[in-house]
Amino acid sequence: MIEYTKRLRKIDGIKDKKAIYRTYNEKEKIVNELIEILADGDPAMAALGNPRMYSYSSELDLIRAQEAMIDLGFHCLTFVDTVRYEFKRDYYEIISQIFNRDELKLTNVSLSRDAIEERRSTFRKQRPPLIEDPSEEERKTVPIEDEESSNFNSNLSHKIEI
Repeated sequence: MIEYTKRLRKIDGIKDKKAIYRTYNEKEKIVNELIEILADGDPAMAALGNPRMYSYSSELDLIRAQEAMIDLGFHCLTFVDTVRYEFKRDYYEIISQIFNRDELKLTNVSLSRDAIEERRSTFRKQRPPLIEDPSEEERKTVPIEDEESSNFNSNLSHKIEI
């Protein structure tokens, strides 16, 4: 699936109209293969209650599959408005198939402590914090409660006591 996603990305990145028409058949094959892969599952997993899930040899393989599906879904969601009309339905079908995969169900999404810490450190290196942590000095100067909210709280407690 990862290889198909890479090829699909490469084709979707083409800007030349002639090149786009030349890759039409290849793109159609890739999209159909992806839909077929996403619609299938392992019969052994179906017996365990996960009919739309493949069997993985390790938790890391499951995590890689989850990442690949999310990556593919994000790509399709990003490009669905710009692809030719003939492929719009296929892109939505891929997104729909990904939503229905058992690999992405909450019961199958888990990480070991080591994997979580590794992910966090990688994530922190890649992205800056969304909100700056206030310094100790700034925390002391922020009022916790203003007069108006204090009056409201006292009135509320008075009403509750009656």
